[in-house]
Amino acid sequence: MEFVKRYPLVNEKAIFIECILRNLKSRRQLFEKNDTFILAAQEVYLINKGTLFQMNLLKEHFLYNYLTAQDFVVKIDPEKKIKLMAVENGEMIIFSKKEVFDFLNQEKLLANFYLTLLEKSYSVTDYLSTASTFSSLDKVKYVLYSIIQHVDEEPTNGFLPLPSWVNKKTIAQISQCSVSIVSKTMRNLEEENLLRIEHEIWYKHTRL
Repeated sequence: MEFVKRYPLVNEKAIFIECILRNLKSRRQLFEKNDTFILAAQEVYLINKGTLFQMNLLKEHFLYNYLTAQDFVVKIDPEKKIKLMAVENGEMIIFSKKEVFDFLNQEKLLANFYLTLLEKSYSVTDYLSTASTFSSLDKVKYVLYSIIQHVDEEPTNGFLPLPSWVNKKTIAQISQCSVSIVSKTMRNLEEENLLRIEHEIWYKHTRL
């Protein structure tokens, strides 16, 4: 395909985004913190900015599947309900699934797109499986570690700033621990110099 040959160093996700945005119709939808969405089976969603999590359908106050800018979300199984919640303001770009799949198939990129979705799904499954074996302390640390992977800023004195949407309630929802356990764990981490809390902005030490 000419586009891939022309941009050999661009990662596949960027290729999908560029191809789809350039060639297909879309609509944009703004969202605000705490907004929830049930995905439609006939649409493909691209997170343009902001952060969302998938909600556990059995216990909706539990969150998983970190979704942020340049992440695609697609409902592959039409029978499976997928509900998302925003933890900060942002924007989604929405496409017709049929148009996206037909176009990518025509450009011989559909298999690669499916692979990207499967890799994301596997990482979520692996995260949930790993976290289920942890103690409360380790669950909270694991959540912080997972979030910090999306932070692009440079560390200051060994600490990295966490996103502004991070708070005790959100950490409790993601780690599936109570707020009281999260608070206790945070105090312990702060005493161990693994965490610093300043004006409700949390920092994660690089040793965490």
